[in-house]
Amino acid sequence: MALTQSASAKVIGPLALVLAVGGYLWRWPWPRFVLGFGGAVLLTQAGKLAFARERPHLFPQLTPEHDFIFPSGHSVASLALVLGLYFLLRRRFPDKAVWVLVLGLPWAFLVGISRLYLQVHYASDVLAGWALATFWTLLVWLQPNKS
Repeated sequence: MALTQSASAKVIGPLALVLAVGGYLWRWPWPRFVLGFGGAVLLTQAGKLAFARERPHLFPQLTPEHDFIFPSGHSVASLALVLGLYFLLRRRFPDKAVWVLVLGLPWAFLVGISRLYLQVHYASDVLAGWALATFWTLLVWLQPNKS
């Protein structure tokens, strides 16, 4: 349950805001971080509305959830945050950026697994969340810098 909560909007939202403001203050590429993370979150909400997939009812949910499930928002947010932080740090602090991946990728993986354990998602929801976060974040960050 703690893994799921660590990727909730109440935790990740303020953390992403702090990273964006910090990026602005330190003159890092904060607009790409905002576009990468924020865009992934917005695409998730659009996907949930477009697919309108109901939650699994195979077993009682271990934590009640009531919105649509495809793609998994927790999976998207956790991986988009890790990848965004990696790209934010990689030019000025490459050693720290590697540690973001070493620690952050297993965390994002476990967040997705926790959603399955809690029986609030199908595996396809989590996989789609990871795919969406990866695709969108790489699309934003791997564009040539025009400045």
